[in-house]
Amino acid sequence: MPQLILHAYDTNDVCKNSQALLEALADVMDTPIDWFTIEVMSSQFVFGNQVVKGAPKIEVLWFERGQEVQDKAAKLIDDWSKALGYADLEMWFTPLDKSRYYENGEHY
Repeated sequence: MPQLILHAYDTNDVCKNSQALLEALADVMDTPIDWFTIEVMSSQFVFGNQVVKGAPKIEVLWFERGQEVQDKAAKLIDDWSKALGYADLEMWFTPLDKSRYYENGEHY
């Protein structure tokens, strides 16, 4: 846990460049790197009756860590995305309630 869900990203770009991002996020969030998940969604965007290139979007599912940590994580993710050539990133953090998050049938 935390999970990053990416839309409108090339999977090869993410594969080649994700390790440094995860290392930085692990440090900022004080979370082991092997607890992170990155999912690249295969999405098609439609506008004006045709398929168009979508704008990059990232959702971060996580257990709340406070505004300061969230701001630092957002900056790291935004800088990483821009370094890959993706501009104008939309990003949102979705806090999960530990009592409603289950792993192997047990909540946190």
